[in-house]
Amino acid sequence: MAKTRNLETNQNKTAKALERIEKDATKSIARDYKNALALIRAELLKRIERFGKLNNENLSKFSRREKLFKDINDILTGLFRNVNRKIRRNSDIQIKQAYFRNAWCIDTNLGVALKWKIGKNFNGQIKWYI
Repeated sequence: MAKTRNLETNQNKTAKALERIEKDATKSIARDYKNALALIRAELLKRIERFGKLNNENLSKFSRREKLFKDINDILTGLFRNVNRKIRRNSDIQIKQAYFRNAWCIDTNLGVALKWKIGKNFNGQIKWYI
């Protein structure tokens, strides 16, 4: 972090750091979507090579449509599971980082060193205290 005691400058640096974390998470999620799209395209190309055109006549034989739907659905289920996990993790990181970085800004501006903590009460709810 910066060595200045200017609150506004430190908060701007904190905001940039938090935006960087969000940008990295967004890039990671976009990469997951691109990978899933590539897997779906590969699955479709595999079926096109096997059956020729993917039309109603070819897909209605031997439950091919249902198998294709299941394979694509499995790819998307895995994608959404990973994306949801990343979103929850990123939200948790963002909250904690924002709390501690802004606490650092206040400490630096005041010239004191308070002990900022995140805890949980007996109900499991997050509690912020000094």
